[in-house]
Amino acid sequence: TTHAKIAHLMGRADLRLKAPIQFDTYPDWKNPDRYMVTVSQGGLSLPDRDYYLKEDAVYKEIRAKYAAHIERLMRLAGQPDPAQAAKSILDLETQIAQAHWPRAKRRERDLAYNPHSREQLPAFAPGFAWSAALEGAELQSQPVFVVRESDAIQKLAALVQKVPAKRWQAYLTYHYLVGNADVLP
Repeated sequence: TTHAKIAHLMGRADLRLKAPIQFDTYPDWKNPDRYMVTVSQGGLSLPDRDYYLKEDAVYKEIRAKYAAHIERLMRLAGQPDPAQAAKSILDLETQIAQAHWPRAKRRERDLAYNPHSREQLPAFAPGFAWSAALEGAELQSQPVFVVRESDAIQKLAALVQKVPAKRWQAYLTYHYLVGNADVLP
C-alpha cells in the first residue's frame, strides 16, 4: 500500500519477483577473492530493452503476445480487470526499459563498477526506499554495494517513487504469478 512496502517486497528473494532495482551477489571484479552485492537494473520480462522500445513489426507482435499472456495469467488468478492490468504492466515495463542501459554499455566493466556504502545509496538515488528494500533482501548490514548501471539506477529509483503503489501491486502480482507458476495449481 506504500512505496516503502513495495520496495520491501521487491527486495525479497524468496518471492521470486522481478524488480526494477535488483540485488545479486557476484565475485568482486576488482578483488576476485571476495564477493560483492551488486545493485543492478532489472524488472523486465522480455529479454532486452529493445523488445519494448523498437518499432519493428516483429517487436510489436512480441509485445502484443506478451500483453495477451499477462491478461490470461491475471484472469486465471482471478484478478480484477485483467485487460487493464496487462496494459498497465506492459506500459510500466516499457518505462523501465527506457531507463535501462543498452547491452553494449552494460559490458563496459569500468562503467559498471561503482562502489557505494549503504549510507550513500539514498543520496545517490533518492526516492527509492532503500532501507525497506535492503531489509526485504536481508542486506541491511551489508556495508558496501557495487552499483552496476549508475544513472539507470537513479532513473529507476525515481520511477519507483513516481508510479503509484496501486500500479506496482498489479506489476508485482503478475511477477509473483510468473515466478511461482511452476508450483501453483
